[in-house]
Amino acid sequence: VFHKTYFANQIHALYWQDQISITRNLKVNVAGRFDDYDRRVHRIFTANPDTRTGIQRRNQTAYTYRAGIVYTPFGAHQIYFNTSTSFTPVTTVPANQQELNPQRGRLYEAGYRSKAWNNRMDWNIAVYTIERDNYRIAQSPTTVLQVGALRSKGVDVDWNHDLGWGTRLIAAYGFAQARIDDPGNALNNRFPRFVPRHTAN
Repeated sequence: VFHKTYFANQIHALYWQDQISITRNLKVNVAGRFDDYDRRVHRIFTANPDTRTGIQRRNQTAYTYRAGIVYTPFGAHQIYFNTSTSFTPVTTVPANQQELNPQRGRLYEAGYRSKAWNNRMDWNIAVYTIERDNYRIAQSPTTVLQVGALRSKGVDVDWNHDLGWGTRLIAAYGFAQARIDDPGNALNNRFPRFVPRHTAN
């Protein structure tokens, strides 16, 4: 039996943002976003195209935010902190028609950045933690498993240097430690796939 699946994903969003200079050396940025997501799915069998099966309709809404603060103590030195949330709706339906929950995330990041040599050299260092709820893991081409959360902690270091004569040196290193957090699940404390602990370029 051959069938076709039709789906339509539609998102309406409203967002705002504002940057505030509290003092000459202290700036704050805040933003928010409201998402209204609608998904429609149905199937037809090629032998009987007028009959619809597997009809699904799902509506999901979410409000996310972003907030950050940057402090410039002197010169080209900056210290910053930011936090944000995210919302990823379910845009696909597994072949077994399993209903999945949307993924929600949270980020906390703090860092330092600076420039030197008449802005020819700059470097950045940041530490962060990321949490993603309802993390999806593909077990097979037709089944998807959702776990409680994926938690990641790490540090990133970047260095850019204009050497002159049209030559630039770019170097970066990242360390990340990601683990599945779902007590009672056999995957608890396991490492997710395709998340290297060390990256460099």
